[in-house]
Amino acid sequence: MVANHYWDGACYPTGGAAEIARRIIPTIDNSGGRVLVRAEVESILIEDGRACGVIMKREGVVIRAPNVISDAGSWNTYCSLLPS
Repeated sequence: MVANHYWDGACYPTGGAAEIARRIIPTIDNSGGRVLVRAEVESILIEDGRACGVIMKREGVVIRAPNVISDAGSWNTYCSLLPS
């Protein structure tokens, strides 16, 4: 599938993949969201069966959020970040 999408031509943002993040961050900020990088998460906070925030490794700071998105991959998210 990945190779197939190149057959009719493909595009890549000028400035590389990081440019996508640079351009979307202002939209996230203006919508009341926050983008944190290199912020180590100890675990995803679950209440009433729903993700409601994260617990940070540094000093156990809790960041609550209406939506939690993990980019750690499914294995790391389910096996390392979610409580058992």
